Amino acid sequence: KACVHTGPIDAYFGYQLGALPYRSLDFTFEHYHQPRHLPAGVVNYPDFATPFTRISEYRILTGQEAQGTTVSLEYPLAHRPGETIPYYPIITDDNTALHHRYVALAREEAPHIRFAGRLGNYRYHNIDDAVLAALHLADDVLALARGTC
Repeated sequence: KACVHTGPIDAYFGYQLGALPYRSLDFTFEHYHQPRHLPAGVVNYPDFATPFTRISEYRILTGQEAQGTTVSLEYPLAHRPGETIPYYPIITDDNTALHHRYVALAREEAPHIRFAGRLGNYRYHNIDDAVLAALHLADDVLALARGTC
């Protein structure tokens, strides 16, 4: 028997070792009565002077035809378990050590569960990392299901 959990590993165990910190996001949406608002589908704002970190224009991303365009602005937000959605792990030595304690707990108490993704592995995945990790995970789950791991 094998199962993949893509949610936060600390939430899976009821935060019994403590909560892992994440950065969350808050989104606002704006509609414009013009065919296009941004020069590209996504514009990032890495400076600290701008209150939002990214704007996405869906019409550009999807190629849709519409009478206007809608953008979303992403604002960084501290994650509060049970209240906000965790998006990005906050990687520090202490947080990594806490994650390793959860991994050890998982090996002991949930050996048939495989934790995956940004939340399960408590790391940021670029798309190439995510695809490679998914391929390795598939091999691991198949081996677990066959009883060979």
